[in-house]
Amino acid sequence: MSSGKKLAKFGLIYTLAGGLQKGLGFVVFMYLAAILSVQEYANFGIYYAVFAAVSTISFAGLTESVVSLLGTNREKEDRRKLYQVAGTVFLLLSLAGGVIVFLFQAIGYIGYYNGLLDIFIIIVSAIISSYYLFQSILVRFDEAHIESITLSFIPAVSGYLIGFATAYYYQTSIAFFLGSLGGFVLSAALYKIKLISFVGFSFDQLRIKAMLVRLAPFSLIALIAWFLGYGNTFVIDYLFDDIEVARYVFLYTIASIIQLIASSMNQVWAPRFYNDYPEKEITILEKEYDRFTMLQGLVVGVAGVVLIFLIPYAAYFDESLGKYTDADQELFYLFLGYLVAIPWWHSQNYFFINNEGKSLLKITISSGVVGFLVWLGCMKFIGTGGIYLGFFCNMLVRSLMIFLIARKKWKIGTDYKGVLIGATILALIYLF
Repeated sequence: MSSGKKLAKFGLIYTLAGGLQKGLGFVVFMYLAAILSVQEYANFGIYYAVFAAVSTISFAGLTESVVSLLGTNREKEDRRKLYQVAGTVFLLLSLAGGVIVFLFQAIGYIGYYNGLLDIFIIIVSAIISSYYLFQSILVRFDEAHIESITLSFIPAVSGYLIGFATAYYYQTSIAFFLGSLGGFVLSAALYKIKLISFVGFSFDQLRIKAMLVRLAPFSLIALIAWFLGYGNTFVIDYLFDDIEVARYVFLYTIASIIQLIASSMNQVWAPRFYNDYPEKEITILEKEYDRFTMLQGLVVGVAGVVLIFLIPYAAYFDESLGKYTDADQELFYLFLGYLVAIPWWHSQNYFFINNEGKSLLKITISSGVVGFLVWLGCMKFIGTGGIYLGFFCNMLVRSLMIFLIARKKWKIGTDYKGVLIGATILALIYLF
């Protein structure tokens, strides 16, 4: 088989495997809302926020650091050593993240959990799950595609299925994470039957320290993104009742489909942008981006409309979902929030390509603080509706801040067309 056909084949397999995995996760999270009580589903949202926090800390920026060093580590042995350094850094970061979260629970700063054992289960589950995913990325760099797909797909699917089965049986949120942990552990049997292998760890202190320093900005950026997503469940839990936490988790999970669609399109545009940037004038790049952003806005807008129409029908399959599905206005603001994020995604590419990670970090922190304060103000003064209006306002503020700075630095265009197209589609459907 030619190399081109081989790449196309594995590209299709990656797409199918990723789609099946994410689709299964979406269905499981949706159906958990039906089988768990409101309080337990709210607890699930809090637990999952912790799971996501530990996963985020585990290898935020680590993949980017490895990619940036591949060029100077071309030989097989050099790459193996690089991967081992990355494995050690992953272990250090994940343990540090787990300890920090555990200590918050132990000293009583976060009073949302039923016990230290619960939080320990979630932390261990997050670390093992993230380790499989990180290993799959490393072996993909060496084009070990079957092993990469196996590492990313089988543990995740096992975790979803066994986690759902245990949650269904015990009707508790922690049962899902306990079952998922069992699925992750059982997946290690793949090592024994030679379907997967692990690159191991390194004790080269200089290289470990250098990589830790390199990825510090990425870690902070990732944590801010986490806090402004699932992490906000802590704030909602503090301000409102369990039902609002449960509704936010349910609706934010639905909205993640829009984020997935937009991110997938960005992953197509970004490599082309990075390749063309040294060769083309910014004005030409911006014209090409205008066409892309119009398509992106159209796709996101149409996808949002489809979801707004379909979600209420979930209650026909299970009546218990009715308390979550009457949410046209909430979904409208969540989807609109991802639409106005289009300028953010585009603007940050200029920071990446010009090696201005520190500037991007400053903007991320400052815009994140301002955006969160606006979101918090909406929740405080408007009430439960402010959760979703505040999400939109937060995304709008952050996009405007980074766009205005990027426009001043590189004279980039005003990329409003895609936002306008998508917003118009959503607004017309919502109004009529």
